[in-house]
Amino acid sequence: MAAPVPRVLSRLSRALGWWSRQPVLVTQSTVVVPVRTKKRFTPPTYEPKYKTEKEFIEHARKAGLVIPPEHLERPIHLACTANIFDAYVPPEGDARMSSL
Repeated sequence: MAAPVPRVLSRLSRALGWWSRQPVLVTQSTVVVPVRTKKRFTPPTYEPKYKTEKEFIEHARKAGLVIPPEHLERPIHLACTANIFDAYVPPEGDARMSSL
């Protein structure tokens, strides 16, 4: 088993030639490949036409646009609650002990 190993190495060194006798070059064969990524789009900064919201609304009114006011309140629908609104009052004579 020990004999075939040197034969293989000698054949390999003959096949590689000068490169097999250069250990520094063989160990430095790592290649760094740069990875290209998609370029990010950054929108340009610009000056707004209208400094305040009032200026914008005035300009929109002059142009004939009517912006309806926003209502931040939303209706609430309660399907069930944990509290009892009207306590149950049993009718008179109900839930009393009888002599029977």
